[in-house]
Amino acid sequence: MRKIATETREVDGVHALRGSFSLFGFPFFFCTYVVDGLMIDTGPVCARRQIRDFASQLQLQQVVLTHWHEDHSGNAAVLAGERGIPVCLASKTAGLLSTSALPFYRRLAWGDVTEPVTGNIVDRWIETPRHRFRVVETPGHSEDHICLVEEDKGWVFAGDLFLATRLNYGMKNESVRQMIESIKKILSYPVEVIFCGHAGVVKNGRKAFEKKLHYLEWLREETVQLAQAGCDPGEITRKLLPRQYLLRLLSQGEMSPAHLIHSILEEEGCHAC
Repeated sequence: MRKIATETREVDGVHALRGSFSLFGFPFFFCTYVVDGLMIDTGPVCARRQIRDFASQLQLQQVVLTHWHEDHSGNAAVLAGERGIPVCLASKTAGLLSTSALPFYRRLAWGDVTEPVTGNIVDRWIETPRHRFRVVETPGHSEDHICLVEEDKGWVFAGDLFLATRLNYGMKNESVRQMIESIKKILSYPVEVIFCGHAGVVKNGRKAFEKKLHYLEWLREETVQLAQAGCDPGEITRKLLPRQYLLRLLSQGEMSPAHLIHSILEEEGCHAC
């Protein structure tokens, strides 16, 4: 059984829980946040006890999911059922939660979501007694992804849009072009602090998002130039990204550096380069 370590902190009225564990030598991290009675993402099934304990210390009034992935939605149905808390989610998230099957390695890592997740479809805003959060569609990591922006505070609850200033691998069906456009969209708002679904609280959030944007644009430019020079996707991946043999093996190919390169080549029309 995995041993899950958690730490909590409060940042300007936002209660943050960050959990971590190791599996097959790989570190895993997850975060959930509560502000003014609103929980943003609910963590994975494997951390249900820790999430319950965290929630019990706070007066939850509603939950919102940034996207359907199990490390974000894993405890939504349980919290809704046990505490009578309404769950808010995008319409695409609702559809994916009802139709998508998890690969084995993701069930092994995060736990299997067996309870059906239903809820209220989010509109443009989510309101709490003290805050008003703009709901911003930010696809790329997943097609249903949303972020919550509190413009007066300069906050963005970013789900998996940020993660880090660089990416060493991607997932199947991720879109680099959409990631770039989504980051640009978030940077059009006065955001300064990132509340990330894995990296935790990033204080200099605007600069961090700018760094990730520059990295993705660099990766796109280099990939296209190498393709035009005659390099095949495998060569481009080896030149630009670190090798992740074990990760590809354990994820049955769903997580790989090659997915980032293939996304760029397809979206930039370099199929025949």
